[in-house]
Amino acid sequence: MSLSVWLKRIVDKEMPAFRRTATDIRQAASNPETGSEALGKLILTDPALTARVLRIANTVFYNPSGRPIQTVSRGIVVLGVDTICTICVSLALIESLLGGRRQDRVMVDLGRSIHAALVARTFAQALRESQAEEVFIGALLYRVGNLVFWCFSEDEGAALDSALRPGSDGAATEKALLGFSLRQLTQALVEEWKLSNVLMEVFRNRTSTNAADCILLAWRWVQALENGWETAQVRDEIVRIAERFQMDPAVTTSLLARLSREARDTAILFGSKACAQTIPVAPCTPEQDQELFLRLSAIGTEPLQADGGLEALPGQEDPLVCLNCLKKLSQAAQEGRMPEIFPLILESLHRGMGFERALFATMAGGDQVVGRIGLGWENPAEVQGFRFLLRRQMADSLSRAIEAGGVVEYVLGDPAARAIRIPEELAMLKSRSFLFGVLQVGGRSLGAVFVDRGKPAVAFPETMREAFRHMIQQGNLLLGQAMAVRAAQAKTAG
Repeated sequence: MSLSVWLKRIVDKEMPAFRRTATDIRQAASNPETGSEALGKLILTDPALTARVLRIANTVFYNPSGRPIQTVSRGIVVLGVDTICTICVSLALIESLLGGRRQDRVMVDLGRSIHAALVARTFAQALRESQAEEVFIGALLYRVGNLVFWCFSEDEGAALDSALRPGSDGAATEKALLGFSLRQLTQALVEEWKLSNVLMEVFRNRTSTNAADCILLAWRWVQALENGWETAQVRDEIVRIAERFQMDPAVTTSLLARLSREARDTAILFGSKACAQTIPVAPCTPEQDQELFLRLSAIGTEPLQADGGLEALPGQEDPLVCLNCLKKLSQAAQEGRMPEIFPLILESLHRGMGFERALFATMAGGDQVVGRIGLGWENPAEVQGFRFLLRRQMADSLSRAIEAGGVVEYVLGDPAARAIRIPEELAMLKSRSFLFGVLQVGGRSLGAVFVDRGKPAVAFPETMREAFRHMIQQGNLLLGQAMAVRAAQAKTAG
């Protein structure tokens, strides 16, 4: 079928109810004088829609105060015309897609659409964009052509499903098999339904407005997540978004992690658990969101090269690698890029100072100290396996160091090691030499660095112990500098 035939089929046969409901809702809400009254009357003509709107309006997500909303008119007053309109359009879209063909494809694209819509609206609100709810609708419908094609196609859908391959040019494959791309189908539907002026501008390549930029940024983000969170592409996209909104990358990561959970919960709220399962939720608990960027910062980090292109090997000291690390550390501190400092400290210790294994640990869940980033570990599971309970009464030497700051040096054969108490969870460390240093700013511990020689019986020469002490001291100074720069940047931005 041609594009025009597909368009007519969807509009007249497959989704007339969605078109009618969405168009009527938008038209009723568009009148600034009678919008709330007309919208309320329209919703009340459909008892099923009324019940679903009231159920959603009373959830914590939309109504955090918990005061019951028992009428549609009250819901419009509390949540606003635009929000109720968004709920209705979303419900109508999801209802029209459930039960169609190739639900696996439909659910994946619907999950991305809901996720992108939430992110786009949040971006728009950050920019104080007055059309935040229209941005939500625009992002939700950005791939509506894909959704309806997979839902209602027959043999042509099966053929395209088989032909599409990861990493291939999807648009070219679509045109070869169908004669048009699914993006073209989306544009035709958006123009036919006239549901989003912002989205129509996007498809006409008029993307200089904040509203259009928010939609494109949000979709770029959800597409970056297609291979999971812990990839270099995701890290780079977070940095791009942070720069766009003049935010700290760690704070940006925390925001995006929260939105991934909200997207999953929203999909469930709107009636599709299968869709919710396709949304890539951040791989951490809410309490760990601020630390997620630290893990992402270490992904894809290329080993620092000494002059002449020779890479420093673990277990061998290399002053040139240390020098390169210190240059990067200094620049990161001067620019307030605090999360980059931690992996650079590990790189300096591991490749520059000769420590076979290096690990950075932070607080998690209140009193747990857990490994986050590791270099030189054969089994990555051992990094997160490095954990112990912080005992506030300073029952062991590592807890005491985290509370008071400083360095713990446990060196086999050194009489001073007898006075060091190791947490019971890390009892295996008693058979090996290790160093443990705490990174602090203003008396507040941000995390700790652990290093050893890889082999239990190998101790440290005094030169390595001194280098470690110096690195911890230098790291604390650089973190303090970076925090001061960030505070100045935030004050200027405010």
